[in-house]
Amino acid sequence: MTDKRRILFIICAISAGALLSSLLAGCCPYGNRGVRGVVLPIPASGDSQASDLLITNWELTQESKTFHVTYVAKDGDKRKVLWEKALEEYDYWYIPRAIFDESRIYYLAGERLLALNQQNGSTVWEAPISDLVSISCTSCIDKVRDRVFVLTTDYVLQGVDAGSGEIAWSVRLNNPSAAHEGFSVIGDQIVLLDYIEPGTSEQAVHVFDPDDGSLIRRISPTCPESGSISWRNEALIDHTNGQVIFLHGCSTSGPYMQSWNLADGEMVWQSPLPEGKSISVKSFLFGRDTLYLDEYQGRLEVTLSTGQIKYLPNPDPDYDFTLLGEQEGLLIGIARRTRGTTRYELWGLKGVAERIWSYEMAADTSLGPDPSSGDWAYRFTPNGIVVILMLDDPEPHISAVLLDPQNGQVVRQSEAAVEVTSLDGIAWDSATAYVTLWGDVYAVDLESLAIKVEWP
Repeated sequence: MTDKRRILFIICAISAGALLSSLLAGCCPYGNRGVRGVVLPIPASGDSQASDLLITNWELTQESKTFHVTYVAKDGDKRKVLWEKALEEYDYWYIPRAIFDESRIYYLAGERLLALNQQNGSTVWEAPISDLVSISCTSCIDKVRDRVFVLTTDYVLQGVDAGSGEIAWSVRLNNPSAAHEGFSVIGDQIVLLDYIEPGTSEQAVHVFDPDDGSLIRRISPTCPESGSISWRNEALIDHTNGQVIFLHGCSTSGPYMQSWNLADGEMVWQSPLPEGKSISVKSFLFGRDTLYLDEYQGRLEVTLSTGQIKYLPNPDPDYDFTLLGEQEGLLIGIARRTRGTTRYELWGLKGVAERIWSYEMAADTSLGPDPSSGDWAYRFTPNGIVVILMLDDPEPHISAVLLDPQNGQVVRQSEAAVEVTSLDGIAWDSATAYVTLWGDVYAVDLESLAIKVEWP
């Protein structure tokens, strides 16, 4: 957060009630509402290009603050409030988390899970869960068949019956980091990384049955010379191919990489890492048949079907580089300059190491799991790469840019003035980015880049 923004935040916080009331009251029925965190897009029935919105918000007056979850439905070219539900203050959590099916919304309200009727917001049931859900976890709630799964900050995984709200089963995990890393649903099974025993460093991939929480299988990397479980490892889960890639070390051999099949727990291949390379991974990206691993001196390119490993040096030693995705035959990544003043750039790479183009960001840090720390975010779209930036110079404004992934050129861009660039989060559907800025929501059309106020 810049000094200018920090000062503005403090000033606004001191007089928040009076300021918001004077600025927003009377402009519309929901004009004195402030949105917090991301909005949650819900595909509208029969319209794949439009989303209804679930918005967690608060109403602030000089006397009190009340919390709500509000369902805003698409109504032609406009939106209308379909329903809203009051929340207790202790139910309100910094980043809203919810999933939905055809008729219900499963909303995390503090230490409760609420099943809400999607048409009118009535509470179908509520279930007490073990603890809060971490604000940094983006994959700690999901649903398979008739079970909703929640992973809480006390690293307890619970299965809740979607029909009745009864706790169907509960599993206490050994690794505290699991509460931040979350779990994956692959097929009809729950997959996560956990310690084999409490207080140990040996990790394994655990596969759970969603119906009763029983452990279907545990997949552990083994040392090639002894068959014993390796003392340290990192696990990378490939959802597309249903496999897990382990990088691990053993006492009597150098670091190895192994591929295991999640469906049957069988090892597919194993390969030694190139000489001098460690098992520490800064970031990774699964391609079609390639795993790209970023480390601090360069990157590894691993063929997923055969286990062949190739080392490629860092494209530029003055930059810390992270791959983001593949787009039309090129690899796209974010580069942070580490020599001299810090700046961020998007790069288009050919063959992982050859830089074809670069685009310098006007903003500072990228938006991560904690939406209070970030000034820009990106999205791959059929038309190109959309970048949304929060900028203070010369005046506070949102900037939206569409880049050609082949050459990094600006195809289209737009701007909109705002009161303050305090970013709370960005949510995306197939056609729109929903940007929450200091209590308001701005919609950015991903094709035209038109920017408009969406809430209040």
